[in-house]
Amino acid sequence: MRFSGALAVLFIVIAAAFPQVNRVSQAAIGAGLALVQGYETAPSSYGPSPDYGLPAAVRAAVEPSSLLTEVLPLPSPTVRAVTPTPNPPSDRPAIGAAQSAQAQKGAVTKHIGLQAGHWKYAEAPAPFNTMTGTSGGGKTEPEVTLAIAEEVARLLRASGHTVDILPTVIPRGYKADLFVAIHADGSNNLGARGFFTDHPDASPVAAAEARLSAAIDFAYGKATGIPYVNRSTPGSHYYYGYREVSSTVPRVLIETGFLTNATDREIIVSQPKRAAQGIADGIAAYLSH
Repeated sequence: MRFSGALAVLFIVIAAAFPQVNRVSQAAIGAGLALVQGYETAPSSYGPSPDYGLPAAVRAAVEPSSLLTEVLPLPSPTVRAVTPTPNPPSDRPAIGAAQSAQAQKGAVTKHIGLQAGHWKYAEAPAPFNTMTGTSGGGKTEPEVTLAIAEEVARLLRASGHTVDILPTVIPRGYKADLFVAIHADGSNNLGARGFFTDHPDASPVAAAEARLSAAIDFAYGKATGIPYVNRSTPGSHYYYGYREVSSTVPRVLIETGFLTNATDREIIVSQPKRAAQGIADGIAAYLSH
C-alpha cells in the first residue's frame, strides 16, 4: 500500500511537469501496471494442461513449450527455437510388415517344398492315379489344396524364400529346408470338423518335425479359428510323401479341415487366404527359431 501511494504521487508530479506527454505517460504506466497485474494473476486463471492419459515423460516430449508463452504474456518473453522433427524416410518399412522385413538385404532365405494334396493325381502311377481325394460344396480336394498352396507360396516368396509346389508325384530324394503336404479331410458325418498336423513316425530329424508341426498347429488355429482335432492315423504317420522326400528334411502333413463340413469349408474354400496365412505364419515361426 505504501508503495502504491508513493507511486501515485509520482504520477501526479510527472503529469503536472509534463502536461504535453501526460496522456502518453499515463498510458505507458497503465499498460505496465496491467502487464504486471496480468502476469501475477494469469496463472490462477488457467488450469493444468490436459494430460489425455499420457505418461508425464510422453507429455513432456509432445507438448510444445511455446504454448506457455502464448497463454501467459511475459514482460520480456524469451523465444526458444524449436527444431522440427523430420518426416520419416519414405522407404522405411511399414509397421507390421514382418514378411517384407525378412526379405531385406542380409535376411536368411530358405528352400521350401509344398505339396498340394492329390493335385495331378491322374498323372501318377497306380494306385495313386485313382486317389482323387475328398470333395464337398462343389469343390474337389485338389482344387482346394492347390489354391491354398499357391497362396502360401506367394506369402513365402514375398519374404525372399524359394518355394516349390509339388503334385502327387514327388521326385525321389527331394531336398529342401522343409516340406509341408497340404490336404483336406472328408467324412460321411457332416458334423465332423477340425484340422491337425502329423509327421513321420520315426525320423532322424524328429525334433525339428515336432517343432514345425507345433508351430503350424498354433498359427493355423489362430488364423482360421478351425479347432485342432488330433486324428493321427497310420496313414498320416506313414504318408507316402515322407518316403519320397530326403530323410534329412523336416516333413509335416496338414489336414486343413473337412470339405464335408460347412463351417470348415467356409474357411478353406471361401477364404483360402486365411488358411494359407496360418500355414505361412507357422513356417515363418519355425524358421525364426
